[in-house]
Amino acid sequence: MAPTTVVRVSQKEACARVDSALDRLRDPLQLLADGGTPVSWTDDFRQGASVFHQIGQAAPGTVGYFTEGLGGDLDRLVTALDARENGAVPAIGDVITNRVRNLKNTCLNT
Repeated sequence: MAPTTVVRVSQKEACARVDSALDRLRDPLQLLADGGTPVSWTDDFRQGASVFHQIGQAAPGTVGYFTEGLGGDLDRLVTALDARENGAVPAIGDVITNRVRNLKNTCLNT
């Protein structure tokens, strides 16, 4: 298997990609922030995790750090939802909500 080439992007471009990816997850992320257990959105979270990992690998600095972290948080959420670990979902949801807030603030201040 050939190694994957990562094309670096500017912070502005990374933030635009983050905004687009967050927009696609707006409803399930809101449900999660409100303390819900969005089991029906598992595939959306799984797909979102992949997108955030890709953006995080290409993004510079703090944006890359928070974006890659959000991908990992979404991976943990999907694992908890698949395993029906409903007790873990709100805690992971809190982490995701904080990560999204930090990421949005970082992008606003660039």
